[in-house]
Amino acid sequence: MKFLAPPFFLPALLILFCCVISCRNDKIPEGVVARVNGENITLHDIRAAMDIKMGATGQPFPGTIEEARKNYIDALNALIAGALIRQDLAKKKLTIGERAYQLAQEEVKDDYGQEDFPKALEEAFIREEDFEKLLRDFVNMEVFQTSVLYPSINITAEEIRRYYEERKDAFDRPEIYNLCYVAAPARDEIIEWCEKAERGIIEEGDFAQCMKLPIENAPALKQTKLQSLKLNSCAQPEQNEDVWQTVYILDKAPARRLGVTESFPIIERILLNEKKSEAFNQWLENKIKTSRIEVIPTFNESLEKIVEEMDKEVE
Repeated sequence: MKFLAPPFFLPALLILFCCVISCRNDKIPEGVVARVNGENITLHDIRAAMDIKMGATGQPFPGTIEEARKNYIDALNALIAGALIRQDLAKKKLTIGERAYQLAQEEVKDDYGQEDFPKALEEAFIREEDFEKLLRDFVNMEVFQTSVLYPSINITAEEIRRYYEERKDAFDRPEIYNLCYVAAPARDEIIEWCEKAERGIIEEGDFAQCMKLPIENAPALKQTKLQSLKLNSCAQPEQNEDVWQTVYILDKAPARRLGVTESFPIIERILLNEKKSEAFNQWLENKIKTSRIEVIPTFNESLEKIVEEMDKEVE
C-alpha cells in the first residue's frame, strides 16, 4: 500500500460535479469550496488529495490545463463521496476504532520503512495531518464496502455457471513447470548443485531460485530445451558471459482448462467487483437525493486561476 490506493468508486463519480451539485449565495468561510450536509471541504483538502493520489499511483504532474482541471474535479468528487460515506457510517453507528487506523498507518509506513516515511511525505509535499485525514477516509471506505455494500450484493450459482459457459476459454491454463533456475561463476558449482538436486537436496539461495511458471516465461532458456528435459534432472550447463547457468525441473503440470467448480471463487470475485460498482452507484444516487451538496459559485473561477498559475509554472 504505497500511500493510499485510489478508492474503487472514483470512476463512477466523474459526472458528479456537473450533475448533482447545488449552489447557495450565503457566506462561506474563506478557503471552503464545498459543503456536504454542512461539512466543509477546502481547497487545501483538494490539493492534498491530488498529491496523495499522485503518490499512490505514480501519476505524473498534470501536463495541460485540461488535465489539471479534471484532476481537481476528480479530487473534489472523491472528497464529496468520502464525506457521504463517513456520514452514513456514523448514522448507522458503524464506528471504527483507533486501532484500525493505526494498523493501516503502520502498513503504509512499513512500505517505505518507518524511518524513511516522513522523508517520503516531505518529498511528495504531503503534510502528515493531511495523510492521516485521507487515510481515515480510506479505512472508512473499506468498512463501508464490507458493512454496507457487500450485504446488498447477491451472486447466485446460476450466474456463476452462466459466466463460465460464456467465457470458457478464459479459464484455460498453460503447461506449468516447477523448476529451479541455477547460475554460478564456475561450471563445477553448477554440476555439484545438480548432483545434490537429483538426490533430492534442493538448495535455494546464492545459486538457485525455484519457481512455478509457464514455459514461455522461463528466464533465459529455450522452450525446446525445457520440453525435452526429463523430470528431476538438470539441463546441460551453458556459459553466458562470466556466468554458468542451467535449469532443473522438479515436475510439470499439463495444460488444461479449469472446471466450473475450480473457477467458482474466481468468477465470484469478478462478479462481486462488477456488482460492487453497481451497488455503489445506486447507493450514491439515493444518498445524493437526500443530501445537501453545495459548491461555492466562484469555484470554477478559482479553478481557472489555479490551473493558469500551474501552466505558468510548467512554462
